[in-house]
Order: sequence, then structure tokens, then C-alpha cells
Amino acid sequence: MSSLAISLLILYCIGHSYWNFLVKKSENPSIMIVLIALGSWIIPFPIAVYYVSLSFPPTEVWFYILINGILQVFYYALLGRAYKRADMSIVYPLARGTAVLFIPIWGILFMGESLSNIAIIGIILIILGTFIISLYPLFNSKFSVSNNVLIGILLSLLVGLNISFYTIIDKRAVDLVSPFIYTILITIGGSIGAIFFMSTENKFRDLRNFFYINYPAVIIGSLVMYVSYSLMLYALKISKMSYAGTARELTIVVGLIWSYFLLKERITKHRLFAIILIFIGAISISLA
Repeated sequence: MSSLAISLLILYCIGHSYWNFLVKKSENPSIMIVLIALGSWIIPFPIAVYYVSLSFPPTEVWFYILINGILQVFYYALLGRAYKRADMSIVYPLARGTAVLFIPIWGILFMGESLSNIAIIGIILIILGTFIISLYPLFNSKFSVSNNVLIGILLSLLVGLNISFYTIIDKRAVDLVSPFIYTILITIGGSIGAIFFMSTENKFRDLRNFFYINYPAVIIGSLVMYVSYSLMLYALKISKMSYAGTARELTIVVGLIWSYFLLKERITKHRLFAIILIFIGAISISLA
């Protein structure tokens, strides 16, 4: 990958893991993630209106936006519920790692991509690292696995599969429209649809009340989500999907750092070993 793509992915990793941290540390993750998603397109929406008025995207782009919007609904709904069931240090790496497992497969099958030997090694290391982080406790007799944790793991797997699906759509779309505009357009439908998956009785009242209490974090999280995802899409545009889609999983490492220092979640020896595997894997892909 080019140095520009690598730099953009590093910035994405920092931003993406940070807004996930804001979601996890909130009193109600399922509401927080919806508010951040809503803000991520409402704040920069005038930019999209101006761009579309000057250069209306082709019909194919709107089809991709529709499909991605549907996938985004399930992404926000599943991720918010997963964070309510299990620790960020389990949900985040498992969801991202599952995506890494499928993205190269979709890249070969649907995008006609080929992988170098060093890239294959890097992808395998990232997959191993992410699954060690999330699933090792299940095989540790000292760790008590509750039903909530098991459900959180299942939801995380579904989030990862969802990520792999919309990565294909993203890759095709950003070849036709600016990533900074596409990010806004795809988030509209997904964030609005996710409202109806919120596990509260009066959804709009709860959104309003939660925003009044947490608006600084919501606004910051929204801006970070928009900028970081746009940067990732630009890296995806100028790189192979199999490379950019897997190298971006350095977010797992950054996410664990957030969870350790700010959420006070433990980083055990096996997780530290897994972090090293992921880091080496990402470097291998960047050299491919």
C-alpha cells in the first residue's frame, strides 16, 4: 500500500476506536451510537447538498447508498446491543476480526483481487490475533461466561459479517463519488433506521433527553465518526479492498488501549500477545 493510504488508515484507526470508546462508556450505548450516527451526517449535510447540486451522482451510486443504508441499520443496532452485553475488549476485536476473515474472500471473488504471500501472512496474523483476544477467555476455566457474554459474542460475529458486506459496496461506490460525500449519504438511512431498533419505549423522547445530557460527547463523536470514516474510504479508494479492509483493523489495538486506560478493562498476557500479532500483521499488509 502507498504511504498515503497507510497514513489515512492510522488516522481512521484512532478516530474509529475513539467514538466506539464514547459509545461503550456511555450510560446507554444503544442510544449513544444512534445519536453519534445522526450527528455524523447532520453536521456536514450542507456540504453534501452543495456537492450534489453541482454534480449529481449517477444512478449506480444511489443503488449502493440504498444497500449500504440497509446494512448500516443492522450495524448500529447489533453493535449497540453487543456493547450492552459484553466488554469493549471482547466485542470490538471480535467484530473487526470477523470482518477480516471475510473481506479478502469477497475481494478475490467479487473484485478480482489477488494477494501477495506477505499479505496472506499478515491477514492470517490479524485473524489469529483478533480471535485470541476475544475467545481465549471462553477456554479459560477461571473465566465465568454468562449468557450475556455469549449473546454479545454472537452479536459481534454478526457485526463483523455485516462490515464485510458493506466494505464491498463501499469499494465500488467510492470509485464513482467522493468518499467525503458518500459517507454523509450512506449514514442518513442507516442512522434513521437504527432509531427503530432502540430498546426503549419512547425513542424520540429518550434521544432528546440523552442528547441534552451528553451533547458535548455526541458532537465530538459525530465529527470524529464522519472524518475518520471518510479518510478510511479514501484509503479504500486508492488501495486493494483486501489490503485496506484488513490493515484498518489496527483499530483493535487502539481500542484495547482505550479500554485499558479509560475503561479500566484488563489487558492480560494473551491479549498482549494478540496485539503483537495484529501489529505485525498490519505491517506485513502495508509492505505488500
